[in-house]
Amino acid sequence: RYPQVPHPFIIEPPPRHRRQMEKGEPLEFRLILVGRARDYLPYFVCAFQEMTAQGLGAGRLKFELEQVTALAGRKKKAVFSKEAQRLAAEYPVLTAGQMIGRARAPEVVILNFLTPTLIKDGERLSRRPPFKLLIRNLLRRMSALEKFHCGRDPTWDYAGLLAAAEKVETVWSELVEQHWTRYSNRRHDKMEIMGILGRICYRGDLKPFWPLLRLGEIFHAGKWTSFGMGKYIIE
Repeated sequence: RYPQVPHPFIIEPPPRHRRQMEKGEPLEFRLILVGRARDYLPYFVCAFQEMTAQGLGAGRLKFELEQVTALAGRKKKAVFSKEAQRLAAEYPVLTAGQMIGRARAPEVVILNFLTPTLIKDGERLSRRPPFKLLIRNLLRRMSALEKFHCGRDPTWDYAGLLAAAEKVETVWSELVEQHWTRYSNRRHDKMEIMGILGRICYRGDLKPFWPLLRLGEIFHAGKWTSFGMGKYIIE
């Protein structure tokens, strides 16, 4: 049932559409650890510190790890600083319920895909994913994260949700397709990456899907989520 197990971490790029930075300019990014992976935060911090000696990108540009902060509700708590060079013994943990809240579902929703999102229809990229295809993708991802990294069996009503998703219509779409190439140090080869960017609007009874859509905002959708792909926000 699970051809692939998703990684229990997501590294989100800075929330801006820039590929170049000035010398000395701070670079901020988010690290999301799911379930048992939160116990490995010290190893992630250690890995980022090791990267400071190797440098970033093809030019091996030097940087310093200034600070690590953890979300505690709507506040941030510093758990590591360059001066102390020591990770805090305890750091905040948020549940899915705390993150998605209890907001009421609207009748119309706009999803804005901020990083390339690969949702397949069969073997091809879906350039205008119908709502049912999006929900199927999110169900698989959230169920796998729960089962393999949170130690509990998923309780989503697959059949009921997919049947209801057929009644939700696509109102309009402003999605574009993007392709680019990255180099994998692990595979020592170039990888072709593709996905959709932009906005799409759905309309219908969205109440049954609201928790799933909100979770998708946090944990992303599609492929290559571990390094930030599949990020969307609900407008």
